Amino acid sequence: MSVKQSNISRLSCNNFIILINLIGCSLILQSCLNKENISVQLPKHISNSSPISSNSSKVNLYHKEMNFERIASEDGLLSNEIENLFCDPSTGLWIIGQANVELYDGYNVRKIEEFNNFVLPKGVLDIKKDKNGSYYFLTNKGLTQLSNNKSKFFGFQKEIDVFNRPKITYDSTLNILWINNTTEYFNIIDESLNKLVYKNYTSFNVSINSKGTYFV
Repeated sequence: MSVKQSNISRLSCNNFIILINLIGCSLILQSCLNKENISVQLPKHISNSSPISSNSSKVNLYHKEMNFERIASEDGLLSNEIENLFCDPSTGLWIIGQANVELYDGYNVRKIEEFNNFVLPKGVLDIKKDKNGSYYFLTNKGLTQLSNNKSKFFGFQKEIDVFNRPKITYDSTLNILWINNTTEYFNIIDESLNKLVYKNYTSFNVSINSKGTYFV
């Protein structure tokens, strides 16, 4: 299936707050327009166990106008068990489920098995795109790079544990993909998989703020 460019006027990755309601098993897209700090009453189907909710069922947001859009199985979503999300301005919102990868282009949700003449690997855990436009698909077996319609597979020495749903953190400055909940990282410049060795740690979680500061 070919992937059309997303409707940018309707789907902008920088203008969306994405919420996952783990209890109600639905995907909430909240488009944000004018920046202004206000309190918003959350929709009823967002439970207090949701990542963004609070005991008061209200949350402070820095945006004045909001449009909630709920996407679930009745809208074409194959599975309400959403494991991960990847927002790509050129294609849309990639929805990674336990058994499927789907794409929301601002209007429709559809299953993606082939992308740019590349058959997606089975068991995709996360997707990232680097600053040069190359895509990376993470599975428990390794990392598949899709660049200029050519794919390369970089396999782990040992299959990673999917119990904690490993995710990728991308450092655009160093051009490194950190595989969270493991000790693996991928150097994009020399196209090499490496292990981060520190004391007796068997896994790491890496996050990077807007200033480039690492939190491990």
